[in-house]
Amino acid sequence: MQIQIGIDGMHCASCSANVEKALNALPGITKAHVNLALEEAMVEYDERKLEQDKIFSSITALGFSVRDTLHLGEDEHIRKMHEAKKRMDISWVITALVVIFMVPHMVFKSAILGHVADAWVMFALSLIAMLYPARHVYVSAFKSISSGVANMDALIALGTIASLMVSPLSLIISSIKPHDFAGIAAMILSFHLTGRYLENRARGKLPKPFAN
Repeated sequence: MQIQIGIDGMHCASCSANVEKALNALPGITKAHVNLALEEAMVEYDERKLEQDKIFSSITALGFSVRDTLHLGEDEHIRKMHEAKKRMDISWVITALVVIFMVPHMVFKSAILGHVADAWVMFALSLIAMLYPARHVYVSAFKSISSGVANMDALIALGTIASLMVSPLSLIISSIKPHDFAGIAAMILSFHLTGRYLENRARGKLPKPFAN
């Protein structure tokens, strides 16, 4: 039997490869192929050996979701694109504020509120970026790591959390300067969310013969 499955949450080649690997590992699967651009999987399996629900559960166990329909409608594509743009815009506003506090230190060796105070302002702004516009990145990273695989979100989460921890560590390790990496997390997230927006916009512009 052959089925096609719509999958939400895949954003990189590693995501689609992990889904494809998990599907092909199921007993009863004859062949499974995952298309990242179309966000769908084509699965051939022996229905006498494998139930369809187990195929779906192997996908959701990786942190992805199975769509009720194979393809997203135009309205849903537009909604996802606007949502991605909103997250991107908010993140860049936060990053612009971070840059305001970062540039005086980097270029002029001066500060707005004071070197330490500026660092903690950048820390707070980066934390806001992580908890609000980029919250879904960390949810995705947690699900990915919990399932025993690492996707792009896991790498972004690792880098941004490491950057953010510089300021708290400076309180106990005197050789660490709190302003060294305090605002980098917000910048990383802004570029990442820009990529997500461009990805959603590109998917929404797929030619109809290709998308269907």
